[in-house]
Amino acid sequence: MVKIGFLAALGAISGQGAAPAPQTFCQRMAPQLGMTPIERGQQGAASGEWRANQLGGVKNLLLGGSTMVSFSVQPVGVVTEQAEVDRLQKMCAQEKKSVICRMEGPARLVVGASKATATIEARPGERAEVEMRGTTVYCRGPAAIRTR
Repeated sequence: MVKIGFLAALGAISGQGAAPAPQTFCQRMAPQLGMTPIERGQQGAASGEWRANQLGGVKNLLLGGSTMVSFSVQPVGVVTEQAEVDRLQKMCAQEKKSVICRMEGPARLVVGASKATATIEARPGERAEVEMRGTTVYCRGPAAIRTR
């Protein structure tokens, strides 16, 4: 009986110290759009980059198809300064054959796709890059953001 009480107390103490790591912008976005992590290297190390193809299935592979995705950047809370409005409006832009949103919080990104709609808040100081290229949506954390 004493052993069981000691083991239960030890388990309760060890479980309290481990707080879950806060999720990144892309980790919060991934389940909403069905994204999967892109792994690099021989050991399958996480790259900080996620992707989701907005077309899927054999029918689209054989017959082709199209998709549409919308991006909307919104303020978090009430915005009274023109500089903040300008900052939010400049986050998304078309570049070559893609649309890229360079998120820097605080801001809210709404991604509307045929499969789902995702709403994600970038926390103050948090950075991420969301790109629609072809039929694929990519999300990159700070370590995976491409320099252009």
